[in-house]
Amino acid sequence: MCVNSAAHFDKVTKTMVARENAETKVQRVVARNMPADAQLDGLRVLVADDLRSVAFDDAAMHLGWTFVQEAKDARVFVVENSAELSDETTLTVAMNAGWVMVPDNVVRRSGVFIKFQDALQTRRKVFMTDSFKTDHPSISAFFRVQGSGHELLDLH
Repeated sequence: MCVNSAAHFDKVTKTMVARENAETKVQRVVARNMPADAQLDGLRVLVADDLRSVAFDDAAMHLGWTFVQEAKDARVFVVENSAELSDETTLTVAMNAGWVMVPDNVVRRSGVFIKFQDALQTRRKVFMTDSFKTDHPSISAFFRVQGSGHELLDLH
């Protein structure tokens, strides 16, 4: 009888610890705190001039950000509305393992910050039709970059 009690107690304890860990994770996500400075320190940022303000520039300077003019060079993409990213921006952010954020969140250091995982570390095979290459030359050029880890398939 005691053996079964001990097993039951161990199972209840493990379940309780797992539930507490899950709750801690949920609270961390719901808190919507800005990622740690170490995660964002010294990154290159792409932001339209009309989204910049003195407060934003101060926050960017605190983080040691460098402003760039081309999306391919950026790791942080500051946009007006993170829910309305273009397909090209989404692809570029994903390929660069970038961050997406809005200016107000950077200034307030809270809100929703989207982090894309590094898609370049995963080898992929990519097929693009000739019409896609014609319609989307920047995406096509991105995949042709030497050493991108992606193999372009030619099915002719």
